[in-house]
Amino acid sequence: MYDKENFRLDGKQTLSHISMVLNRKRGYVELRQDSHNLSGIEPLKPLVRWAGSKKRELKKLTPFLPDKVDYYIEPFCGSACLFFHLQPAFAILSDLNRELINFYRQARLNPVMLYDEFSKIERSAEVYYNVRKRFNSEESSVARAVLFYYLNRNAFNGIFRTSISGQFNVPFSSSRVAEYLSFHDFSASAARLWGTKLSSVDFEPACRICVKKDAFVFLDPPYFAKGERIFSEYSRKAFSMDDLKRLYSLLIFLDSKQAKFLMTFAFSEQVWAMFRHWKVDTLLMRRSVAGSVRKRVNATELVIRNFEN
Repeated sequence: MYDKENFRLDGKQTLSHISMVLNRKRGYVELRQDSHNLSGIEPLKPLVRWAGSKKRELKKLTPFLPDKVDYYIEPFCGSACLFFHLQPAFAILSDLNRELINFYRQARLNPVMLYDEFSKIERSAEVYYNVRKRFNSEESSVARAVLFYYLNRNAFNGIFRTSISGQFNVPFSSSRVAEYLSFHDFSASAARLWGTKLSSVDFEPACRICVKKDAFVFLDPPYFAKGERIFSEYSRKAFSMDDLKRLYSLLIFLDSKQAKFLMTFAFSEQVWAMFRHWKVDTLLMRRSVAGSVRKRVNATELVIRNFEN
């Protein structure tokens, strides 16, 4: 039985035995027993826009994925687009961004209310900046989730960035804003978060505490190259060389537990040299995270894994 307070699955029951039925009129989620097979289910849409998301690159990543994924861990989850694509029986999603994880929790518990409240807010620059101001002082976790989602869908490039004092400061996107998800798509993805453990912790404990044999760990960390900060929007603390070394130690640990991992990272000679004793491939991917249009270019990324398909 699913324990909502502790975010765990007890016994042998998994998400593959449960179907989520949204009652929009009453605004809650009903869990029903089901024996459907998850294979062949159409991929769900990610709920949020997120800097560095692999949403547009999933087809390129698919050949590198394991044939079967039942137990999934993603410590830098962001938009969690691979999770929504694979729909594993059980998953652990973690991210240092507490606002993101709070949104996922509220979307799981209150999808109807959240969608209705967010979609009522006018989509304009004037309203956006009023919402941003309110978000920076709002104390209610439910209200913050509604405001977070509005800001996410209307902020420039889908970036989440804060000032030194912790104030969200991304400007309104005056162009290139996508249509909102339909309620059907939103509720389907929100329901999929049932049976998923959500946490906002550092990537090491997110993996070390929960990993087990044959788990699949997908790591898409903020990129770091010596003398260069490629991404800085993920948190107020930039990803560093020390973090990269911790990642290396974590991969060794995952290997020792006989878990499968796949990590993507911006190509650099130093990163390739550090991780070269595992299987390393390269892919040409589109980078759309930048404050300048001229930086949205194709770039080579490393795909590092410890298994063969």
